[in-house]
Amino acid sequence: MKHEKVNDGKPNNRLLSNDNDIRKAIHQADLAKSLEERGVSPYARFQELNQMARNIAKTARKQTPSEPELYLTRRKLKKGRLS
Repeated sequence: MKHEKVNDGKPNNRLLSNDNDIRKAIHQADLAKSLEERGVSPYARFQELNQMARNIAKTARKQTPSEPELYLTRRKLKKGRLS
């Protein structure tokens, strides 16, 4: 968000937007209306998607080996000790 200075030196907290921002906002409002018409709370759906994203991130962190683990695995592979 840009802050424009006004005569008294305090920032003007107006939100600046362009035509594309307005189009996106209208599209998102239409999607929310569509969910509500189907009896689904947009907020509940948002929370559900956030939980899914957190679960995916948590799983990815668990499966990603640390740098020392990668180093040791590569050394064992070079020496032929990893089966």
